[in-house]
Amino acid sequence: MKSFKTFITEGGRSRGESLEHSIVTAINGKEEKQKKISLGAGKKIVKAAKLSGTGEVVGDGGFEVTSEWKDNWPGKVPSSTKTPKTDIIIGKKRISLKAGGKVQLMSGGKNESEATFRSAIQRTTSLDMGDIMEKIEKSILELSPAKLAAGQIEAEKKKGKDKVLMKATRNHTKLQKMLRDEFANNEQFAFQFAKEAMVGQAKFGKKSLASCTHILSASFEGDDVHLIPITNKAYITKIANSVRVVVRFKSASQKKTIKGVKTKTGKYRYWSVVSLIADKIVEEFELAGDYLTEGIITNIIKKIKDWVANLWTNKILPWLKETANNIIGFLGLTPDVKFNNEINWKP
Repeated sequence: MKSFKTFITEGGRSRGESLEHSIVTAINGKEEKQKKISLGAGKKIVKAAKLSGTGEVVGDGGFEVTSEWKDNWPGKVPSSTKTPKTDIIIGKKRISLKAGGKVQLMSGGKNESEATFRSAIQRTTSLDMGDIMEKIEKSILELSPAKLAAGQIEAEKKKGKDKVLMKATRNHTKLQKMLRDEFANNEQFAFQFAKEAMVGQAKFGKKSLASCTHILSASFEGDDVHLIPITNKAYITKIANSVRVVVRFKSASQKKTIKGVKTKTGKYRYWSVVSLIADKIVEEFELAGDYLTEGIITNIIKKIKDWVANLWTNKILPWLKETANNIIGFLGLTPDVKFNNEINWKP
């Protein structure tokens, strides 16, 4: 006779979880009847998928995530993003079960989709960030003043920051569009996004029991069974086409005020660099005083240009080259990832 605790546990299972237990008990020797699952469904799946060995149900938690995954959050990793991709382990196969028609791709909501996005672009070699990098460089360097007549000094000291900010805002809008266009219709990115959402190798590590090695698609009755290894690129491509991921970007950095002008800032961020340049322009002219010849003004402008170029070459550029994620972060943007989360997993 089953204990009261067992009845409560079984009653709280979803239909998919019940099928997991049917499969595992079937391969372990004696299939147990599960709620809303026909007795014998597990045995049919084991036979059709040609599974062998002993089986176990993985459960929901207790798995460590990788440092790459942890880097997405400065504090505690949201528990909603730690759900294992593996549902059952049979022999050496770590299996994600997709039963009964359309099943969700991932369960962690916005947090998981953003982290999956960042993992995917780390593995997408076809992203062409060179043009975007050139446009960022041009945008930063052109914030230096081009020329200035002696009579303009006081006026420029007062409105210099406003002018820099206006130009920077126009450039930032253009850069944001370029970044969005780069992700549009990028098949490799779509593939990597779908693969990580399915498999969880970036989240848990390739050898972790929580990252799956196979997808098992079947009906709740134990029919229409398909066992697909995650090395099957054609299958992942099919799923990626169903996912139809779309990436847009929105600003997300903190704000600060510079003499009444609100701007956005952060370490190695576009708006913090804009702020530094604006401050530098005012600082240099204030240090020079009121008695300025055209020659002194020319030297000041050259000094500012050299300072900006040095800032770009020695501090900003090396950091941006490390990863596409740094470029997105520099622009003060966060991904707004939209995708079809209900997928038909049949090959």
